[in-house]
Amino acid sequence: MTWPYHYTPYTWPMLASAAFMGALALYAWRRRSTPGAISFTILMLIGGLWALGSALQVSALDSPRVLLAPEPVIRIASRLPLSAKLSMTSSSLFNGC
Repeated sequence: MTWPYHYTPYTWPMLASAAFMGALALYAWRRRSTPGAISFTILMLIGGLWALGSALQVSALDSPRVLLAPEPVIRIASRLPLSAKLSMTSSSLFNGC
């Protein structure tokens, strides 16, 4: 049985950042009563999915690259600024600014 992926050292930093963002999302979700925690959780989940998809795309051989087209990655990445703004806005509104 052959796998449609090959080893490249560029996948490790992306997988590490996806795992780190997942850990931050879990940490923020446990403290979801804090202002800005839910939008920060969404931000970290979207960023983690983007990093995971990017790692899979880098290590994929030619045939699965069609499944990992850049369009879904662009759709996920386009939501990052919105969730970051929501996180900052909800945190600053709590402080009375």
